Amino acid sequence: MRELQDYSILYKLAEGYPESIILVDEKLNRVILLNKLFREQWGIKPDTQPSLEEISKLVFKNTELNPARANLAQLPGNLLETKNGTTVKVTRTIVDEAYTDIILYKFKPDQTEESLLTKNSSAHSHIDKLLNTLPLPIFFKDLSGVFTGCNSAFEKFMGISRNKIIGEKIYSLLPLDIAGFYNAMDSQLLENPGEIIKEGRLIVGDGKHRDIVIHKATFNDTDGNAKEIVGVILDITEQKNIQNVLKESEKELEELNATKDKFFSILAHDLKNPFSVILGITNFLIENYKDFSDEEVIESLQRLNNSSRHLFNLFENLLEWSRIQRKSILFHPVDLNLHATSKMSIHPLVMTAAEKKVNIVNSIPEDIDVIADEKMLETTFRNLISNAIKYSNKQGTIDISAKKLNTDFAEITISDDGIGMDKETIDNLFSIEYISSKPGTEKEQGTGLGLILCYEFIKQNGGDINVNSETDKGSKFVFTIPLTRKNDLE
Repeated sequence: MRELQDYSILYKLAEGYPESIILVDEKLNRVILLNKLFREQWGIKPDTQPSLEEISKLVFKNTELNPARANLAQLPGNLLETKNGTTVKVTRTIVDEAYTDIILYKFKPDQTEESLLTKNSSAHSHIDKLLNTLPLPIFFKDLSGVFTGCNSAFEKFMGISRNKIIGEKIYSLLPLDIAGFYNAMDSQLLENPGEIIKEGRLIVGDGKHRDIVIHKATFNDTDGNAKEIVGVILDITEQKNIQNVLKESEKELEELNATKDKFFSILAHDLKNPFSVILGITNFLIENYKDFSDEEVIESLQRLNNSSRHLFNLFENLLEWSRIQRKSILFHPVDLNLHATSKMSIHPLVMTAAEKKVNIVNSIPEDIDVIADEKMLETTFRNLISNAIKYSNKQGTIDISAKKLNTDFAEITISDDGIGMDKETIDNLFSIEYISSKPGTEKEQGTGLGLILCYEFIKQNGGDINVNSETDKGSKFVFTIPLTRKNDLE
């Protein structure tokens, strides 16, 4: 029986050898040694020493060769698939001329497979580049919910670097309630593999709320079993905002149309009465003018004048309101003296007040200057004072006063001792949806549109308006207007 003189050196060389090898004594039909790489390739435990027959059957198992006639000498030139899935090519070498029966078998990775691995590596590189150029955030998770990968868009979307995402679960990246929602999607998906699409909200890296659609799907292995979860996020925040704006615009349009319908219905009713008075008086005068005394003619003409004046004010307010709705009024604030502006506004109303013997007291100091659109401020004064005259009793008093509220605003008060208003009327006074106007103390007609104009003009000038009133105890309208810069120097 022949023996190699020293196996210990061979063992050391074999274990450190970079390829999978087995040393066989073919004459004695036995395995002298096999290294660690060979064991790993074929799944042989470190503490076992299989026979040559066992090894032959193991390596012949996935070939077309007959395992019953297993002989390692038949292997060179064949490609074998190892137990760990590697494809190898076998070579056979005589160790030494003195020992022709001692054969070294090498199981080297097939070059074709190495080429495929290189190609696959290149393909993966191209896929990575593609994923990182896509604008949609994409991520990968294992079945336990741990992130295993993502693209650059996902990093940017989350505001977290990739190395802080991979290896973490969703609960480490998002608040508990939001993370629970998305984790529930994973559970639902694993119970029913396939795909799932849901809409949700996230607070992302920039700290802003984002409306998203998230599409998750299971990625299966070759046996059809779920192996991984792939997710794609679509940011629909802008679309949602546009949708909300459109919905809000639609709602406002519906409300505006309803308001305008109601307004024009009221307007038609209020126009009818003064026109009826004018037509009735003029027809009566034409038919019976010879029978009228001078006093009766003057009285009829006075009624015509009152109705015409009411119509004029109504149309003037209507024109202003229409211009506001069309946003065609140019806002041009200038420095104005409050006393002078109020005096100019009172002048056209003196005759109306005198007819009811209503006393107008202008107590506005002459040293208050404001910055406002002159026409808007005059219209506000005129409508509020006209309203006070309308609801004042005969020999009543209207007081107009003002003071500097602070360094920024002047506060103007117009008060009367007339019939006042109840709470419901006050609550709806500046809303065109509830526009109405009860007759004055002398049956004067109106639409309530003047107060709507006052509210719009005061707001546009940067001020505010409030009302204090009680039934039969008069009314007090208080509004603010910005002071001019020169008041700061006083």
